[in-house]
Amino acid sequence: MQQYLKDLLLKIEAVDPSNGVPEPEREVKGDEKVVGVMPDKLKRIYAVFCASCDDMRERCDRVHDRLEEMTTKSPAEAKPEDLEIARSHTIAHKRHELLADIFWQAVDETFAEQLVLSKETVGIRKGWQVVTAPPRNSRRGVIGFLLGL
Repeated sequence: MQQYLKDLLLKIEAVDPSNGVPEPEREVKGDEKVVGVMPDKLKRIYAVFCASCDDMRERCDRVHDRLEEMTTKSPAEAKPEDLEIARSHTIAHKRHELLADIFWQAVDETFAEQLVLSKETVGIRKGWQVVTAPPRNSRRGVIGFLLGL
């Protein structure tokens, strides 16, 4: 884990916010309130987070069917390579979730004055605008709103 965190910090620092950071494409909607513009330090984390999202989609596409098959077997029947795939995939998911938590915590801390005690949902929009909006009803809606992907 320590090596992962060191590597993560190096990846974040290596990002040049003025060159190739994928800007969110979603426009600000009527019920959303702009609370600020994301600074470069957050764009760096966002770029690494977006790359992690892409990597996880590809990884999940490759292994989820195989993992689903494994659930029909007892642990004693599982092949060692299947157990290793399940273990490493679980770690990848948890690290991705950790990176998401780091990003959103950094957003909360950067815009603490505007977000303190807010029960609204936070998102990132076109032009690097940080927005709030009334909470969505469904979990899928919240995740889509937050990622803005």
